[in-house]
Amino acid sequence: MQLILSEEDRKAVIELRRLNILMDVKGHLLDQKKGIILISCADGDQFYDIFSQKAMLQKEHCGTTRIHTFSWNGGAMRLASDSPANKSGRSICRDFLDEIRDARAMKSIDTIALYSHAPCGKARSCDLNFIRALDLQMSAKTKIKAENEGVHVACFCHIDYGHKKRTYFISREHWFQWRHIFV
Repeated sequence: MQLILSEEDRKAVIELRRLNILMDVKGHLLDQKKGIILISCADGDQFYDIFSQKAMLQKEHCGTTRIHTFSWNGGAMRLASDSPANKSGRSICRDFLDEIRDARAMKSIDTIALYSHAPCGKARSCDLNFIRALDLQMSAKTKIKAENEGVHVACFCHIDYGHKKRTYFISREHWFQWRHIFV
């Protein structure tokens, strides 16, 4: 069953676009020459579009595709240790972070793309709205960078509007400025 974007999340996307927090993707700005580690949700209604778009941008940027994927229900938000998407008492966050470290070592890839998407069934099952899911994604970015010297991490979100799908880059600078003002 394909989910529909809630009115609350639709309004949040519009506001984040207005504030230049969600920006158009410019593939050439992300160094993907050695490949990319893609961390996304496993949602069967969204994954193909996310992966295809990432492959197209990478091919335009460096002439080939080299994408190492990690795809779990909830994607990037599962990397935040305080994520309600992780079951209490389980170390999925630690295991996931170790897998990323191992992939970097095995594949010599230093660029990571963290993806969230809306609507997301895992987020809904945990009563997380779009803003809270992005909070967790940004927390995951901070954690990955703290544990992996020299890594480049970019955050993206994929929105299924129903009649079209779009991927946006999430400006970390604008996100934290906005959250600081309104938290």
